[in-house]
Amino acid sequence: MKIGITGAAGFLGNSLIKKLIEIGEKDLVCFDIVDIPEGPYERKKVNLAEKEIIDELKDVDIVFHCASIHPWKKYTDAQYLDYNIKGTWNLYKSCCEFGIKKVVLTSSIAVNGYTFPPEKWPVKENIITTPCDLYSLTKQVQETIADHFAVYKDIQTIALRPCGFIPKDDITTGFLLLKHYLLIEDLVDAHISALYCKKEIKKFEAFIIANKLPYTKKDKNLTGWELPEKYFPKVKEFFEKKGFKEFSLPVLFSTNKAKKILGWQPKYNFDWWWKNRKY
Repeated sequence: MKIGITGAAGFLGNSLIKKLIEIGEKDLVCFDIVDIPEGPYERKKVNLAEKEIIDELKDVDIVFHCASIHPWKKYTDAQYLDYNIKGTWNLYKSCCEFGIKKVVLTSSIAVNGYTFPPEKWPVKENIITTPCDLYSLTKQVQETIADHFAVYKDIQTIALRPCGFIPKDDITTGFLLLKHYLLIEDLVDAHISALYCKKEIKKFEAFIIANKLPYTKKDKNLTGWELPEKYFPKVKEFFEKKGFKEFSLPVLFSTNKAKKILGWQPKYNFDWWWKNRKY
């Protein structure tokens, strides 16, 4: 099958391409608004927001739609609306034009929301909050667009909602894995699981993709470092020496649906990092 990847020059897109090639998927066509690194694949420099019909998608069988902008860099409101919303609409319209029947959409945990009290743990896919910023709004709209084309144009979308995965230094990565954070390897594996999933899935289905945390709603009275210390003794002393003086309450997201239907679960959780740390 011929696989299209949007946002191919980005951190996720580039990592996904490498994995696809590694597992033998070599018929790839890669899209981005910027130059894409050379490789054994087709490269298409395209601004999805500028073309109602993206001719370069012709003959593609499935699309990984990874292209979005994110507030880890500064963007204007107009750019969010163009790249995240208009670009997504044009992509799906093109899929309809060329008979592409499956999209794996890289959505975001922002669709659910960022803050939930322990009483609502673990947060599942059906818990949706009012968007707190424009980025979150655009991710909700992306899913609405996907749902529209699922209902009216018979295009299936598997929407993956990852928590934060922007790369950090090793110590910060370890600290963030005590909260909701995802290593790129786990996120790429989730996309691969969506590609090969054989189970019956609705025309639009969303899945939370997050690291595994041991916390439960019974921990609601624990504050600060008391929470991770309950499960990982000595982490407070370790991280305070590294400059992390405070620990704020995280959110526990459920990945049970992804495990049950996609056959995916995270491998690189805090316990993995803790056992393999070099300090």
